[in-house]
Amino acid sequence: MQRGSKKEYIQKVKQLREQLCMGIQEGLDLLDQTGGDVAQASARFKEKMLRVTTDFVRLPEENVLPYLEEYKYDAGRAIDQILDDFRLVDGVPQPLPVYLLHKYRNNKKEAVEQLATLVEKKAQLKRDWKSVGYYEHPWLAEELLLQLNEPSRCVLALTEWLRFEDSEGFENALFYNLDLAVTQMQVLDQSNLAAALRMARDIYNEHEETHQQGPAFYKALNKDKDYQAARRFFLASRELLTNKLYDFIQANLDQLALPD
Repeated sequence: MQRGSKKEYIQKVKQLREQLCMGIQEGLDLLDQTGGDVAQASARFKEKMLRVTTDFVRLPEENVLPYLEEYKYDAGRAIDQILDDFRLVDGVPQPLPVYLLHKYRNNKKEAVEQLATLVEKKAQLKRDWKSVGYYEHPWLAEELLLQLNEPSRCVLALTEWLRFEDSEGFENALFYNLDLAVTQMQVLDQSNLAAALRMARDIYNEHEETHQQGPAFYKALNKDKDYQAARRFFLASRELLTNKLYDFIQANLDQLALPD
């Protein structure tokens, strides 16, 4: 490509990029191949993106084209949207729970969150701000969770407890549905973690009884080796617990109260 034609092509690439999601170098290459013909370069790019997208999602062109047009032939964004809308796994439509487990297979925390939300919606559980106390979020009350069948209870009770710990901290989580949560941990063969959390709650109560709330209480808690060991054990076990919950969901999909 000559210097003069390159300057001309750069202007034409700007025209192409106003209509299509393409890289500068790709635009220059297409213009070089088509002798600077913008229409031909555009047509070749669209044809390439259409082929890439249809090959990936394994759907007919008529299903794919509206998505490509919406996203200015950005194949990546079009593919993501198509997969979501058709719930495709290896080109085959799947029920929503199966699709979500596949979509977030490399982000199991998100997968578990998504499936727990489906369980809650299917059960039509109503969060009540009055049950929250001084917390800012209407956390699910234990009596609501106990209404669910055992697999659904395990998924939602544990996910909700972990959400609570994320939001309100370890100390407060020791007093939010802990007995229910650790029972579900035992279902997942995490008895050591369940015991550590119960021990942490007992130690907290002992120090509170001795010191009441205040500087002396928190100083004693921070110096308590067993309490701090239990806290560290929970933090170290959290990812494993999420992975166990993901595997539990996969193994019990037919028993979970989930939408199709």
